[in-house]
Formats: sequence, C-alpha cells, structure tokens
Amino acid sequence: MEEKITKAWKIVIILALNTVMLMLFSSLYEKESISVISPGANGEEVRLLQEKLRDSGYYKGQPDGGYSLEVRRAIKDFQEEKGIPATGKADCETLFLLGLNCVHSDYFSVEVQLAAKYIQWKCGGKSYAEKLKAGEKLISKLSHGNSPDSVSEFLFLPEYVDFYRSTADIIPDCASHKAAYVCLNRY
Repeated sequence: MEEKITKAWKIVIILALNTVMLMLFSSLYEKESISVISPGANGEEVRLLQEKLRDSGYYKGQPDGGYSLEVRRAIKDFQEEKGIPATGKADCETLFLLGLNCVHSDYFSVEVQLAAKYIQWKCGGKSYAEKLKAGEKLISKLSHGNSPDSVSEFLFLPEYVDFYRSTADIIPDCASHKAAYVCLNRY
C-alpha cells in the first residue's frame, strides 16, 4: 500500500513539473499565442488570425484587426475543410490547426496534462488526427456509466498500471496536448 502511495506522489510531482514546463514553453511563443476569438472582436489577435487565414488561402481581405463577416466566412470554410465543427469562431482547435497557440485557462489543467500524456503514450509520433482519435477513445471510455468521472481517476485503475510505469519521462508533444484539450472540452 505504501508503495502505491509513493508512486502516486511521484506521478503528481511529474505532472506538476510538466505543467510548469508547458507554461514556460508556451511563454516563449507569447507573440503568436492568442485566446479564443468570437465575431465582433477587434485588435491585434484578430489581425494575426486574418494573416494566418490569408496565408492559408481562406481570407482575401487586408488584415485590419476587425472580425468581419468575411473573417467569419473564412473561418467556417477553414473549419469545414479540416473536418471540425464549422462555428465561425476561432476556438482553440481552429487556432491550433492554423498554427497559432491558444491561451486558455483550462489548457494547462492536470486533467488535460494527464490525457495528453496518455495520448502521447498511445500514439507516439503519429499524426494529430490519430492523436485526436486516441483522445476520443479515452473520452468514450469515460462516458460509460460505471466509469470514473475524471481522466486521473480513470487512469489510476489497475488495468492502466503499465501506463504509469512507462510514462514518467514522457512529455507530451503539442499535438497530443491539443488533442487532449479538444477531446476533454467536447466531453
């Protein structure tokens, strides 16, 4: 029993260190990190979004920092082509696929960190789409009536002991982290 408690504390410490490392890492990209943007917004973040959409061939106007109907249509077209919900809002998934970092308070939560670690463990260097599928599979397991309510409770189940034994040194890449965030927000 004491050994399990020691392992649990090691995992908590590793997750805390990973969270700090991700925060420090994301601060290096502060210039290109923006928050979720909705229609009607104005400013530098919208201008950066317009530039990315223009560079990707979706936006034809000049970047002026205004979230116009043209910007909303460009975002919807981009979202439809990428196979994500076409809301016209620049949510974290859309920003990520455009190559922008999303700053959101839940992005660095322990649940997202743990899910990202699990996805990295399952998928390694596979594509974002594969990592998204792994995240959706994890979330579907959480959705069953007899399952624990959180990723951390779920991954502490005895059948995931290999996950904990082999992930001490795993630091999730950006795609695993993003897939975890997106899947948890859909849950």
